[in-house]
Parts: sequence; C-alpha cells; structure tokens
Amino acid sequence: METLQAALANAHGLWRYVVLITAGLAIGKSLIGWLERREWQVVDERIAVYFIMAVDIGVTLGVLVWLLETRWNGTDVLRSWRHPATMLVAAGAVHVGWIRAKAAPTATGRFARCTLFFAIAGVIILAGVLQIQGTF
Repeated sequence: METLQAALANAHGLWRYVVLITAGLAIGKSLIGWLERREWQVVDERIAVYFIMAVDIGVTLGVLVWLLETRWNGTDVLRSWRHPATMLVAAGAVHVGWIRAKAAPTATGRFARCTLFFAIAGVIILAGVLQIQGTF
C-alpha cells in the first residue's frame, strides 16, 4: 500500500507542472483572443478543456493522496486542510468560468470570461503550489 501512496503522491506532485503549463496556455490564449477580438475557434475550446481536465486530474490525484495517507487527521494543517481547500476553490473557479464562458453570447465575451476566471484560478493554483512547497 505504501508504494501506491508514494506513486500517487509523486504523480500528484509532477502533475502540477501539467496544470501550470495548461493554465498558462489557456490564460494566454484567452487573453490574446479577447484583446484581438478574434472569433472563437476549436483550438480555443480545446485548450480550455485541456486546462479543465488537467485541474480535474490533479484534484482527483490529490483527493486520493489525501484519503490514502489519512491527511484529514489535522496533524499538518497545511496538508490536511489549507492546500486541499485552496485547490478545490481553484477547480470551482475553473468550472464556473467555463460554464459562464459557454453561455456568453459573443466570442469576445467568451474570451473575456475565460480570461477572468482562468486567471483567478491560475493565481489560486499558483498560491496553492507555493504554499505546499513552503514558499509562504
């Protein structure tokens, strides 16, 4: 069981780079589309969906680590509650942003909403990663 826990913890730790890279791509692509007032294209949707999927996989791996290592016992408040709560809020921001973006009547509105919500989620994710690394 320990090897499974270690493998999941390593996978979760490495997956953060996928999340951060896709966040940068999604935020950048949305910002460029918004500022240039471009039409929404399939590639824009795919990048947004890849970011959402990356966040969901990261949260799933994190929940599995949290459950298998019984991190809810509260001995380490950061790993027990602060980091998981931070990442769940970020996942919520990503999903709310995507729902709001899909409901936008124009491409400019879709890009604007993606930029806003994905940037909020990106900042929250970055804060969560930095706090787990002990930066603050």
